[in-house]
Amino acid sequence: MRFIVTMLCEPGKPMLTLVDEDELTQRQDRTGKAEA
Repeated sequence: MRFIVTMLCEPGKPMLTLVDEDELTQRQDRTGKAEA
């Protein structure tokens, strides 16, 4: 199986932005809930 990914972003801005554990905790109310 193969996947092709196309990512677009604004020129001069990073493609991905990594966040630390503190920011993930602050945004916990905005994340999706895992289904069992």
